[in-house]
Amino acid sequence: MKDSIVKLFNVEPMSLEEFQNFSELFRKISGINIKIDKKGLVDSRLRKKLIHLQLTPKEYFSLIQKNSEELSDFVSALTTHKTDWFRESIHFQILTDYVRNKKLNAPYKKNLSQPFSCWSAACSTGEEVYSLAMTFNQMDDDLNNWKILGSDISTHCVEHAKQGIYEKDVIERQIPIEKIKRYFLKNIDPQYKDLYLFTPEFTSKINFIEYNLVKSKLPSELFFDVIFLRNVLIYFDKEVTSFIIKQLYNYLKPGGLLFLGLAESIPNSEKFKLKRLESSVYLK
Repeated sequence: MKDSIVKLFNVEPMSLEEFQNFSELFRKISGINIKIDKKGLVDSRLRKKLIHLQLTPKEYFSLIQKNSEELSDFVSALTTHKTDWFRESIHFQILTDYVRNKKLNAPYKKNLSQPFSCWSAACSTGEEVYSLAMTFNQMDDDLNNWKILGSDISTHCVEHAKQGIYEKDVIERQIPIEKIKRYFLKNIDPQYKDLYLFTPEFTSKINFIEYNLVKSKLPSELFFDVIFLRNVLIYFDKEVTSFIIKQLYNYLKPGGLLFLGLAESIPNSEKFKLKRLESSVYLK
């Protein structure tokens, strides 16, 4: 027992070679290259798992190569999940104006019976998707037929998003009270008094899937009016970024909008036949 306790609280920092092994495996899976100056970050994010499993970095690296569940946990641990409700709010206003001003080209106008489709391509724990759902619902007659696909590389994030359960204090800090009353439910169980549930009213309009931006494929017949991929491309090198943009372009309808993070842009966007409009929004 004593030896176990010693091992539990004395996980040695990973060596440079061990870091390189982890970062190379993560790059092969996600397309993201973790630089050496992030070694401390990788160390801290994996430490809890190493302590829980009572494994050295070397033993853990061996485990994740043969255990798919642990590999999924590894990817989730090293993926950045920063998100907020109505993050970069100007984008939601641009989206609203786009729909209300009927900025739809001829192919759209001929198929208004089809749902207005949106893809949140790196949705993390779902806040962006549900922010979009509230935005679409508040357009009333301007948009009464819509659907949203949310996807993320992290299995844990996708499961969280599907549940639609969020901490009360975060909700009340980031969302106006009138939206909270309209779209969120409180749990009467005292055990869950600090949590909110997003209304299941829109369950049929929202779908979440696990998706890897560099490896996964959507059905070839699936196209979107709007794609959100914000604050994600900053983690990829130019080659991988170009690959991802090309994939998104193929899934975007003519006249559709691609939203990137406010600090992001597409170099030589004309090469992808995308026109930059404003605030990192591109028109196909």
